[in-house]
Amino acid sequence: DWKEMSKKLITFPCAGGSANNFNKIIKNLDCKIYSMEYSGHWTRYEERAYDSMEDCIESLYSEIEEIVTETDEIFLLGHSMGAIVAYEIAVRLLEHGFIVKTLFLLACMPPDEMDYQKITFENNDGIKKFLNEIRQIPLKVLDSEFFEEELLPSIRNDFSILSNYETMPKLSEKINARIICISGVHDPLVQRMSGWQRYTSNICSCVECEGAHFFLDDSLNISKINIVISRQLSVDLE
Repeated sequence: DWKEMSKKLITFPCAGGSANNFNKIIKNLDCKIYSMEYSGHWTRYEERAYDSMEDCIESLYSEIEEIVTETDEIFLLGHSMGAIVAYEIAVRLLEHGFIVKTLFLLACMPPDEMDYQKITFENNDGIKKFLNEIRQIPLKVLDSEFFEEELLPSIRNDFSILSNYETMPKLSEKINARIICISGVHDPLVQRMSGWQRYTSNICSCVECEGAHFFLDDSLNISKINIVISRQLSVDLE
């Protein structure tokens, strides 16, 4: 049976993000990789966007169930909103008897510590201002027709899902999987991530990177995160 067992890494992008967001980070990793694309986003632009976090999790879980087996060792990687999605998917996988080894959670406070007010916007201008501050996206890009028509609807929908999100599982039901928190030291949205320890009965450790919310785009951080993931993939072989 051990011959059939394989390591699988499943990735979840940030709000408005694409399945390609992690391409550089996951390069040359010794495992099978599945990069999830959210419905209504990028390559799945034609599809209906999720109504809620619950809808998002149910939908993604049914896709993931098709690609994993009970002998697989599963690793989950998520950035920002994707970290919440990774955690919720881990809860489901463990409930259904799958083996979840490690969650790599990037740039995201634990759900009970998140400031949902920061991602609640009255209008599109509020979202654009936020994106300009958090990701330094130039205003001329944010005001472009392409952004308004192609990208803004899915970003707005994701923020809506997040701001209406409540932790579905109770904190008393800790998951048995390692959690590795990776954050940018200058991220205005994340003070500390150590609170994720309350969500697992296993090890929780924190890694800091130079940079803000999108520290994962920096080449030095890309190799740092790649090494962190590689070590976890090989940890049980030592």
